[in-house]
Amino acid sequence: MNLFYETLLNSVKQAVIATDTEGIITYMNHAAELLYGWQSNDALGRSILAVTVPQTSQAQAQEILTQLRQGRDWLGEFLVQHKDGTIFLAEVQDTPMFDPQGKFIGVIGVSSDITERKRFEAEIEQHRHHLQQLVEKKTMALDGALAAAETVNRFVKTITDHVPAMIGYWTDELRCTFSNQGYIDWFGKTAEQMRGIHYREMLGDELFRFSEPYMRAALRGERQQFERTSIKADDSASHTSWIHYVPDYNGERVCGFFALASDITERKRMELEALRASRQLQALSNRLIEVQEEERRRISRELHAEIGQALTAVTLQLKTARQSQRTDAERIDQCIMITEDTLERVRDMSLNLRPPHLDDLGIEAALRWLLQRQAQAAGWQAEIVIDPLPGRVATEIETECFRIAQEALTNAARHADAKHVRVALRIAGKNLELTVRDDGIGFEPEQKHPRPVGRSGLGLISMKERAQIIGGKLSIKRRDEGGTEIVATVPLRCGD
Repeated sequence: MNLFYETLLNSVKQAVIATDTEGIITYMNHAAELLYGWQSNDALGRSILAVTVPQTSQAQAQEILTQLRQGRDWLGEFLVQHKDGTIFLAEVQDTPMFDPQGKFIGVIGVSSDITERKRFEAEIEQHRHHLQQLVEKKTMALDGALAAAETVNRFVKTITDHVPAMIGYWTDELRCTFSNQGYIDWFGKTAEQMRGIHYREMLGDELFRFSEPYMRAALRGERQQFERTSIKADDSASHTSWIHYVPDYNGERVCGFFALASDITERKRMELEALRASRQLQALSNRLIEVQEEERRRISRELHAEIGQALTAVTLQLKTARQSQRTDAERIDQCIMITEDTLERVRDMSLNLRPPHLDDLGIEAALRWLLQRQAQAAGWQAEIVIDPLPGRVATEIETECFRIAQEALTNAARHADAKHVRVALRIAGKNLELTVRDDGIGFEPEQKHPRPVGRSGLGLISMKERAQIIGGKLSIKRRDEGGTEIVATVPLRCGD
């Protein structure tokens, strides 16, 4: 062999062995000597099968040789044998050689020991498998933790979404990272729109300026509570909310705050109504005392000024008649006239306090008498309609219905300037319905805001209170054609 090529092949790190057509070794480089433990001079002339192939690989070697003789290369891993009998795995590439005429003349084989590489690959595979197991375990643990966290998040979200309040979390940069359904619905946003939104963008400039001092205080670690008025996204009415800002600490640093808000509009309305009712009740109580005193003064005045004077006059007339030597018919006639007038006044006072019609004849007769008396005094055209009742109505219902009608007719006489007044007592299912209607100037019965209660207002309150005492209700409305209509609807109960 040319010295150049021999030097070149000996410098190659892989084993290079050349054989003829029968597999007899014709060349072996220095690397091959080291790999297989044969000296080149000893190996030359020997079969490649005897030098490098162990008994267990003979059949595979024959198949490879047959493939090479057919002109096909072979590349793969192959068990080979050292001269001392040690078997190891090598990577082999066999290439058939042909002369210029294309005739097969032998094989050149290149091989290298891959035992160490395989060991490294096995170790790497073992580490990879171990790492894969660790990853799978960690992944399973992480999946479990994520599933548990998702369960907790779903649990918390479900609870907070059904709490009748707004719940949100805001970072120290005033960005939203959590909002329950109440928050989302109130501001008319989607969950995606709420996530990361700035407080100013959500509230608007005016509300943000109002709320900002409370936010800054919360981010300094100070709990905040305050009222705020705003308008819901789906509503044009103004609502009042009670707001809580609760600082959230990460160690000693405040990293954000929880915002809790409750709609207290209804509660505020009820408080206002309760305050109004309390004021009305106090005014009514004061007025009742005042009315009692006025009634006592009036009765006292009439007894003293009219009945007392009349009885005094009778006494004087009788004394004079007694001292007279003759029967004084004129003085006795005066006494009779004064006495009859006094009796009439006493009778009027009694009727004003409680008419006997109510106790003796019932509500129908009492209403007819009351309307006739008031109509004569006020100059009304009066009309009364009363349904046949199934029997005598319970005393307390008769009394309250009579007082409601009395108060309504008194108000009409004092304030309505009416020409025609109609009273109706009808049966409506299981209820008794009392209606007093006039064609006067009318009035607005409902006021949006509480106001001081005057005498006419107290009369209306008194009527409502009387209806409620017997389990009924009272409505007052201004008629479109003019005048006022008062309707008391009370349970129809008959007396014993």
